[in-house]
Amino acid sequence: MISSNEDPFLQVQADVLSLLNTTRPLFASYLRIRSLAPSPTSPELVQSRNELESTLQELSSDLRDLIDSVKAVEHDPYRYGIEIDEVERRRRLVEEVGGEIEDMREELAKTVASADQRRSQNASSGGALPHPSAFDDLENQGDDYAAFEQQRQLEIMHEQDEALDGVFQTVGNLRQQADVMGRELGEQEELLNDTHDAADRVEGRLKEGLKKMGVIMRKNEAHKTQTQLAFLPRLSRKFNLIEGLRIVNMAEASEAPGVSYEDLAELEKEFDDVELEIVRTQTLLNAPLYAKRHTLISRLPNFWALVVEQAPPDIDQFIQPSDSAVLASALKNIDVSRFEVPPVVSSEKSGSPRSVAITFEFEPNEWFEDRVLEKKFWYRRAKDGWTGLVSDPVKINWKEGKDLTGGLTDAAVAAFEAENNRAKSAGAANGAKQKGKAATEIKTPEQEVLVKLAAENAQGSFFSWFGFRGRRLTAEESAEAVEEEEERRAKLRRGEKVHSGAGKDPAGSGGQDPMEDDLEDEEEDIIFPAGEELAIAISEDLFPAALKYFTQAQEQPDASDIDFEELNTDEDEEAGDLNELLHSDKHGIDGEEEGPKKKRKA
Repeated sequence: MISSNEDPFLQVQADVLSLLNTTRPLFASYLRIRSLAPSPTSPELVQSRNELESTLQELSSDLRDLIDSVKAVEHDPYRYGIEIDEVERRRRLVEEVGGEIEDMREELAKTVASADQRRSQNASSGGALPHPSAFDDLENQGDDYAAFEQQRQLEIMHEQDEALDGVFQTVGNLRQQADVMGRELGEQEELLNDTHDAADRVEGRLKEGLKKMGVIMRKNEAHKTQTQLAFLPRLSRKFNLIEGLRIVNMAEASEAPGVSYEDLAELEKEFDDVELEIVRTQTLLNAPLYAKRHTLISRLPNFWALVVEQAPPDIDQFIQPSDSAVLASALKNIDVSRFEVPPVVSSEKSGSPRSVAITFEFEPNEWFEDRVLEKKFWYRRAKDGWTGLVSDPVKINWKEGKDLTGGLTDAAVAAFEAENNRAKSAGAANGAKQKGKAATEIKTPEQEVLVKLAAENAQGSFFSWFGFRGRRLTAEESAEAVEEEEERRAKLRRGEKVHSGAGKDPAGSGGQDPMEDDLEDEEEDIIFPAGEELAIAISEDLFPAALKYFTQAQEQPDASDIDFEELNTDEDEEAGDLNELLHSDKHGIDGEEEGPKKKRKA
């Protein structure tokens, strides 16, 4: 908001009112001299007229500045921090001052009628002096002008009182805003203090890990030097230098107790544990801020549509032109939650903070019946060391003839349900692993349909992502893999000898060929191969940085007519421009100037 000391209108207004107060006595003096002047060329009348014209010219110049200022702010007064009532007051002030100046100019344009009439009277009377009663009209005229001047002064004082009331109201609003900002700053300070405390704890653990790494590296370097000195003389007699060094390194790897790959892998996992704790703490600290952001952006029309318009390439590449039409006209809100993180700090063991739920909220639209589409991703671990996100297909209730995925999401849900039913029918006696194995040996008819539809819809819709499932890994299998990994790490910390995870059953399926398991996973991901990557991009980039992308959409310069004509050569790309769809109702297609350049599909 522009303060009263910095508002140029108020400064020029003060100059105009001051100059107008100076002009009024000059105008009154001019009227008096004109009524008594014997001739239009009277030196006193000419001098008074010139002074008045010069003052009016300067006053008109300042008035034009006020008019330009009013025109500049009246279209969007809130942009400059000005209320509608203040704009109306400024408009009335400009009109009243302009009318008074025009009245003065009209008086200047009149002829000196009184002087001509007096000359004719003198000529008829032989130059006799007028009767004393003839001066009564002049005195009455003076009294009328004094009353007019007094009335005008009262009006100006009333306008000044209204202006002061507006200033007081504005100051009161500023004070309230300052109080609110003060409270918010206090809350932010508390959150920052909590963040600093968490960062200090993490920093301590990182330093401890780096210290362990330094000790391991020093031990390894010392042992390496001793081994080389002991073996090089003997080896150089039989082999060349390069072969000797290779054997030294092999001996170190098999006999040296200083360091092993397991030690390095364990240290890397400790770093990963620290990162998880950071994500968990950050989730709790960000929760009230995201809630506050949601309250603010709910009053901004098309906020999330503009954010998606500015989405980074790893998200934008999956949005087709038909998807852009849905997102631009119907997208209402996007929310991301770490549903396995408890809402308060707890010492009890909880799920992974990498598990995430992404929720899309839509207005009623012509494509589907759903108002909310939620896609959940669980972070899982397999016994072969694989980690990643898995999900269940989400049913979208498409309206007739409006399915943008070509039936792919419906087929994904049907195949998922058929597989679950077949796994249940296999019998509880075979165990969960045998169920999973039996479910993948022979494709169901629903899976055959899914494979066919996936091949026909190679250029998939963004909404096909809701059919993504990922690797076939149950919660029970993941829990077993996590438990085995924790036991293996515990043995390493106690200094016990453990086998590498790669030497175990790769898939945890009783000797199943890992190549077959990879083929099964690959087949499962035919719906949306990059489903996990897209979920990570939305939850870790688009959602946290939504305000940044919205600001970028507002700051994009308008394109010229030539740029629009060049971009309009591709109708598919133009249809995919979210910014055009958002504003076409206001400007029309022919007059639309393309806003942010949407990143096109390759």
